[in-house]
Amino acid sequence: MNFYFFQTGNEIDYASLLVNSIRKTNPKSRIIQVSDIDTPKIDNVHDCLRFGGDKKNICKFRFECYSKINFEKNTENIFLDTDMIVLEELSPKLIFQSFESIFCLRHYPIKLLASENEYFQNKPEYLNKTISEVMPILACFIATKDINLFKTMNKIYEDLDEDFKYWYGDQIVLKEYCEAYKKNIGLVSEFYYGNLDIKIFEDGRYDRNFLLENKIKIVHFKG
Repeated sequence: MNFYFFQTGNEIDYASLLVNSIRKTNPKSRIIQVSDIDTPKIDNVHDCLRFGGDKKNICKFRFECYSKINFEKNTENIFLDTDMIVLEELSPKLIFQSFESIFCLRHYPIKLLASENEYFQNKPEYLNKTISEVMPILACFIATKDINLFKTMNKIYEDLDEDFKYWYGDQIVLKEYCEAYKKNIGLVSEFYYGNLDIKIFEDGRYDRNFLLENKIKIVHFKG
C-alpha cells in the first residue's frame, strides 16, 4: 500500500510526524511526498514527486499534482493531509471492500450556514444550506485504486469559481464526483479515519483509552 501526502513550504513538523507514524504502524508500505519544486524532502519518505504550478491556489494545485501521479492499476493508494497521525496498521481489505475508491464522510456536523462564510457569499446555489450539507465529504483521507480518479476530479475543479481554487474547492469537487460516480465510491467515517475530537487531548495529553475503546485509526490535528 502507498501513502501519499502533499507538502509545500518549510514548516515540516506536521509532515514529519505523519511520516514517522506511518513508518511505525505500516512498515511494509511506501510513503510518497508530493511537493512543488522547492519544498525540502521530508526525512524517511521513500520518494518525493515534484511538480510545477500555481501554488497560490493551494487546493487546486494539490489536486493538479495528484492528477499527474502515474500509479499502477490495482495498487492501493491512500492520500492524507499532513496534519494527521496514523495510529495503527491499515487494512486495505477493510478499507476498500468491493470499491475502487473510498471517500471520508464528515462525522462532526457544522451547522453554520454556508452563506455566512465569505467563500460562499453571493452564490445562490448555497443559500440556506449548512457547511455540512455543502461539504459532506472531506479531503483529508482519500483511498483509491482508480488511476483516473484525480484526473477526472481535476477536470471538475477547472470549472469552479476562482476563489474555490484557493480554498474549499477540493470538498466541492469531492461531493460532485461522489454524486456522479456513487456506485464506485465507498465511504468511511471521519470519526475513525480523521478524528479531531478534543476529548483525545484532554489535559494536554492523549487519552489512550478513548482511542483504543473507539478503534480510532487516524487522528487529525487541525481539521
